[in-house]
Amino acid sequence: MNDIKAIQPENFRGLTGTFQFDGHGWRSNINLLILELGMNGFQRLGHWDMVDGLSVTKNFSLTRQEIHSELQGKVLRITTQEERPYMMYKGNTAPGEPKSTNPKDWEGFCVSLMDLISAELNFTYTINLVPDSTYGNMKIVDGVEVWDGMVQELRTRKADLAVGSFTITFSPYEWKNKRPCQMNSKVVENSFNVLNSIWFTFGALMQKGSDVLPHATSTRIIAGFWWFFTLIVISSYTANLAAFLTVARMVAPIENAEDLSKQTKIKYGTIQGGSTVAFFEQSKFPTYKRMWQFMSSQKGLLMNSTVEAIKRVKREEYAFLLESTMNEYYTQRDCDLMQVGGLLDSKGYGIGLPE
Repeated sequence: MNDIKAIQPENFRGLTGTFQFDGHGWRSNINLLILELGMNGFQRLGHWDMVDGLSVTKNFSLTRQEIHSELQGKVLRITTQEERPYMMYKGNTAPGEPKSTNPKDWEGFCVSLMDLISAELNFTYTINLVPDSTYGNMKIVDGVEVWDGMVQELRTRKADLAVGSFTITFSPYEWKNKRPCQMNSKVVENSFNVLNSIWFTFGALMQKGSDVLPHATSTRIIAGFWWFFTLIVISSYTANLAAFLTVARMVAPIENAEDLSKQTKIKYGTIQGGSTVAFFEQSKFPTYKRMWQFMSSQKGLLMNSTVEAIKRVKREEYAFLLESTMNEYYTQRDCDLMQVGGLLDSKGYGIGLPE
């Protein structure tokens, strides 16, 4: 406190401007510039001060025009990997010959997405399969980071875009509630009104719960009886429905990743050189570490493509670990396949760009 009182009357200039303090020792008269890193260096986007708040000075309409003029008439090179339902080849190419780079010979979600973007920004593109059929895996060789797959195509400027089931494995964002115990904060407000009460009631009936919960002892007792009642009703209904609709079906010898890791009869693996194999390789969780030791200790468990892995699953005792969207795609179209267990991790997809 003595140090704060000592610097309160003083104003001095530092690297970020003039330091000025109020009567409580907090900085005042703060002005911040908002910069955007572009192709030609940093450009001013706007500014913020304690009086007017945020003020954006950049003309985004002009930026959109610059993007249109920059991409107009250009041919962008896309690196990808053939993967259903994102990239599917429909052209006629002789065995052993390279597949066509014309987008008209391809179909799938990513092709439709790129058609919309190219039509909006007035550019064309070619589709090139990555030579080593991997998304990108980093290794340290002689103290230097060495990449392969689609990431290496971007780093060496052989491709302008990486499109496909390209997983985003890094997130720079986080959220923090600065007032977790403040009753007047709208962030932690729990309004248990009529609509929220109805929502809570039906949420409990559907076994889904709700983000609003009672706090008073009396309402908690009532809620507890309602939960017990819904448990009995839903359990009875489920048991009768299951008995009525039961069909003969294969019993899965494994139910989750823990069961899979504790046995060796059923082999298992994933796509080599992708985000899934990197997840197991870098995981500190004992189950996933044990699974990675098993997959890496035996040859042939890491597959080159999803199609080959699906054929192996149907041919022998082999479990294939893949992303949930592709898992749903294949299991919905092939009755010989089934999904076991829940999600091991949660990540999104994105379009890769060179620096």
